[in-house]
Amino acid sequence: MSEMTAKISVITTNNGYLCKEFFALDGALSKEPHGNLYSGTIEDRVLAGLSALKTTIEDLTKQQALCIGSRKLEFSEISKLTTLAKVVAGESIARSKDYLEFNDEPAFMMFDYDDKELSPEELRAKFIEFMPEFENVGMLLVPSSSAGVHLADDAPPEVIKSGCHIYIMVSKGSQIPAIGALVKHRAWLAGLGHIKISKSGAMLERYIFDDAVYSPERLIFDAPPLLNDGVMQVARELILIDGGAVSDIDTTLTKAELSEQKRLIELAKSVIRPEAGRIAKAYDKALVKKHVAEGMTQSKAEQAVKKRRSGVLVESTVLRGRKCGLVTVGQILANPDAFMDDSFIDPEDDVNG
Repeated sequence: MSEMTAKISVITTNNGYLCKEFFALDGALSKEPHGNLYSGTIEDRVLAGLSALKTTIEDLTKQQALCIGSRKLEFSEISKLTTLAKVVAGESIARSKDYLEFNDEPAFMMFDYDDKELSPEELRAKFIEFMPEFENVGMLLVPSSSAGVHLADDAPPEVIKSGCHIYIMVSKGSQIPAIGALVKHRAWLAGLGHIKISKSGAMLERYIFDDAVYSPERLIFDAPPLLNDGVMQVARELILIDGGAVSDIDTTLTKAELSEQKRLIELAKSVIRPEAGRIAKAYDKALVKKHVAEGMTQSKAEQAVKKRRSGVLVESTVLRGRKCGLVTVGQILANPDAFMDDSFIDPEDDVNG
């Protein structure tokens, strides 16, 4: 039987890089991400299985990234990428759900593990524990692009544990969001979910994988890093596990199952709610003080902070863009076109903000 083929989108930027950059700075390792994509191209690659995907990833340049979604049929002949604000009908598209999709054709799916506690093999074993349907599924384990990066003056790490991307094949790309929801549900039931407290005191639902990648337009950064003088990297080893694709999997979650997941999440929140409340109170107090220092009256500052908790932002509110970094609401309102193709982390969800 011939191996299943599937499409993946290779994105190439016209300016800069789509990878991490590492520096040796004052005897320490320093990192700068490069993820801005304002102009570039998109290319479909039809690949014969995970072995071909492995080769594609190994051949990525520092100017390239992947998307597991593909262009909608009506845009399949357009290769020029730009921002949403600069799209010219019939000539260019943007990396958004307006132009990219999951369809009913075979596709690659990716699970994003951000922690550094498990090796790729340990991660796969843990994954199969709560998703036994995947025991005979083929997998491509891709360590983080920064795995094994070290200062040239230091000995190479003997044991490398890093983030990891797990790629599988699915018979229908349209199944990806539902498979992701099932994996999240099973992870919570297996005790692999947790609540993280943001800097503002918000309680954020997290589990072993990052479910933001179950979307067709999201960039996947698997290109090799840019290493400056004084920095080296142990060669990454991509691990290919033979097996089949995911097909005909029942992703239905009953009301009882969803209720149990909700109960577990609420139980986890209840444990840390007092701490989250203390952090939120201190954060709001500091934010009021900041607004007053910027010229607001005490009452208006308190109102602004209260509105912020309700989702209403003032011009001085600082947001974290996935591309532009830190920027105020006022800066966005003054020049909205400049931020049209960016996405922003909810300030209540921003652990770093």
